[in-house]
Amino acid sequence: MQNLTNAAGLLKTVYRQMLTDMCNNETAIHDRFKKMPSELWEGKEEGITWAFRSGRTQAFGSYRPGGPLPESQHQPTQNMKVPLKFLGGRIGIDTPTMKVSRSNRGSFKRAWDYEMDMFKVDFVDYINEMSWGDGRGILAFADAASSTTTITVDSPGGIAGDINGARFLQPNMRIAILDSTGTTVLAVRRVVSVSDDGDSIVVNSAVTAAQCPNNALIVRAPNLSVTDVADVSYNRDPMGLIGMIDDGTYVNNYMDVNRTTTPLARSTVIPNVGALNLDVIQQLLDTIAQVGRGRPKEHWMSYDTRRSYLALTVANRSFISTGGATNNDIGFKGNAIDEDPRFGGAPIKCDKDAPYGIWFAWDTGYALNFENTPFEWADEDGAIMSRLDGVDAFEAVARMYFNRCDEKPSASGRLDDIDTNVVVAHIR
Repeated sequence: MQNLTNAAGLLKTVYRQMLTDMCNNETAIHDRFKKMPSELWEGKEEGITWAFRSGRTQAFGSYRPGGPLPESQHQPTQNMKVPLKFLGGRIGIDTPTMKVSRSNRGSFKRAWDYEMDMFKVDFVDYINEMSWGDGRGILAFADAASSTTTITVDSPGGIAGDINGARFLQPNMRIAILDSTGTTVLAVRRVVSVSDDGDSIVVNSAVTAAQCPNNALIVRAPNLSVTDVADVSYNRDPMGLIGMIDDGTYVNNYMDVNRTTTPLARSTVIPNVGALNLDVIQQLLDTIAQVGRGRPKEHWMSYDTRRSYLALTVANRSFISTGGATNNDIGFKGNAIDEDPRFGGAPIKCDKDAPYGIWFAWDTGYALNFENTPFEWADEDGAIMSRLDGVDAFEAVARMYFNRCDEKPSASGRLDDIDTNVVVAHIR
């Protein structure tokens, strides 16, 4: 019992804060959202209702002296509903490791350092991946019907594209293959390996063409026994940036606000950009300023898109010696990694999980994080560590409950379909 007490104490006092700090410090997108008071969730587990400005009052006009004033109007609003999303993970420790930790707190920490170091990295990566999605939790699409253990994939993260379709798939991941409408579980498998070119995965047992048709959706599954769509990750993720800064292409029903009938819920999206140029970037910013009075404070993109921007700047750069022998450094300051390049004064930032060929101009002042439960270990029964049934081992459950939204999508925008040179790098 003393072992479990030591283990629980370390998890609660050391690793809980460590993971909370990592989530805030190493997932830059997540950190941009303003944390709203957790008490907003009290009695509202089904979702927080948030006022969304859906139009402009028209209680204005010119009139003659003594004439009638314009009729008063309420500010047009709709109810935006932010649903609660549940994220969780489990870590295990076997009895031999517990025995090693019997003597003191320090020995437990040494025994668990590797386990926890890897867990925290994986946890943070998971949060970061979802931060770029549209809430559906799609990892990839099947690129063609498959009847072997090898499945070709495209559209990483559910975003159209043929390159590195397996970008968010990892060995040992449990996946569910859904029909293209996301209503039926066709098969559940475990990923064995990911191809170096990112175009395919190998799973633990063969699928039939009926189990993996073209355009089938691939999502996370908790285990290999699930049969119900309600038990997989489809439509269970918190809302990510591509769903917030959108015109309805990915998310038309945005937190119960219809983007077709509510123009102020739409972001400016310029599609089919092709070769990136300075004029189209300015077009985006000009349109955002007009339709949403937006002032994007940051530009976000993947590394391939930033390289396309950096290439535009080369012709305007002069390399002049400061005296003595010429020793020109023709790279970018900090390799454009330690120090952000800028457009119009706003920093251009990269993220490894950002979608390829898309430029986000983001007014971060409207980003909200409705946090019900920050990272914690489940301990309602008084024990963080619990014994696994029929196994000489113990486990702990980590979890977070929250969701995010952008309360003014019209203040931000996107450039889509930018021609870039993607270097396939599978992040393991």
